[in-house]
Amino acid sequence: MSADLKKSSSNGSEKSLINEEQQAKISEIRRLIGPLPEKLAIYCSDAAIARYLRARNWNVKKATKMLKETLKWRAEYKPEEIRWEEVAHEAETGKIYRSNYIDKHGRTVLVMRPSCQNSKSTKGQIRYLVYCMENAILNLPADQEQMVWLIDFNGFNLSHISLKVTRETAHVLQEHYPERLGVAILYNPPKFFEPFWTVTILIFVFYVLFFQEIKLSLRFLRMSLKIAQMIIYAQYTKIYLSV
Repeated sequence: MSADLKKSSSNGSEKSLINEEQQAKISEIRRLIGPLPEKLAIYCSDAAIARYLRARNWNVKKATKMLKETLKWRAEYKPEEIRWEEVAHEAETGKIYRSNYIDKHGRTVLVMRPSCQNSKSTKGQIRYLVYCMENAILNLPADQEQMVWLIDFNGFNLSHISLKVTRETAHVLQEHYPERLGVAILYNPPKFFEPFWTVTILIFVFYVLFFQEIKLSLRFLRMSLKIAQMIIYAQYTKIYLSV
């Protein structure tokens, strides 16, 4: 980590302390983007622009291009306007959902169960993913920008894999939700998953990791759910059930 990019970890929020040089870059991007309609301006706060800068190693030109593409995508795709009724059929099996618990830092936990895939529509799957991401972000506390993914591979097999969906998922998350993933926990991946991970899923994670510089914790947990929960509690996020 560079000397000028210090982070506060006292509350686990990992929020960057912006120095004068970085603040100047944020202001420069805001100038380059120009005036925006109110609906889009809310996605260009200092914290939001800083995430795009971090994703592009504080390169103003690259971060500006990335942010402009996201603003164009938001104006056309309108992710904030996706309603439950539109994606409810994709959610019927519980393949992705926001949990009713948070981790010790107050981060939203998205549970993903790829074996519960119930749709062959790439468009529908991506739209539901975006809906879940938007919902998870809305439920983050004010001092937190990142979330946790808990990916449960129980019952997973090769028939549940779509390279097209994986590629589109990587594109949407990397291009339009930079610096949003704090930690990903993989639970109980099948034995055959390791070589396939190398050629597919690892590409996706590396794609996100390389471009966004996210510190991901990825572990293969092959033990009972009870033991896995104990490890998650002790080593990862110390998940607490909310009451």
